[in-house]
Amino acid sequence: MGGQVAAVREPTGAIDTNRMDLAAVGTAAKLARVFAKHTAKKWQLSTATCEMAEFVISELCGNAIKATGTIATVGPRDEPTQIINLRLALLKTRSIMIEVEDADLATPKIQDGLEELAEGGRGLFIVQALSKQWGFYHTVNGRKVVWAEIEAIRANSPGEVR
Repeated sequence: MGGQVAAVREPTGAIDTNRMDLAAVGTAAKLARVFAKHTAKKWQLSTATCEMAEFVISELCGNAIKATGTIATVGPRDEPTQIINLRLALLKTRSIMIEVEDADLATPKIQDGLEELAEGGRGLFIVQALSKQWGFYHTVNGRKVVWAEIEAIRANSPGEVR
């Protein structure tokens, strides 16, 4: 895992990209999973790849919502809602790059020594287990992007695509 400062970093060797901006509210992770499912179908990826992407996206979006500060309801116009950005890139290396950007600059860390029955804190541990690699960088506009790269497996038949 590494941190660096960069403008919005374009993944090397992207064949196609898809992005979505989400309000940092409790439903954002669900919307992000639906977005991932539609993107995986467009890219003709296997069900297993789609499920892995949905899981990683759910964890990263959940962390971004918590870090940015969940807003239960969208307030009046004078109360700005925090935005998280999701970007998916299909890479030539047969991988998917998942990037989630938020306004919190804190360094993402895998938590050590969690209680066995703890309800949270395992998200990045799971992201690390499912990813080829993961990391983060800070953007020049004062935001943070946490990214994960997962293997992209093509569907064997059109019926296999979710």
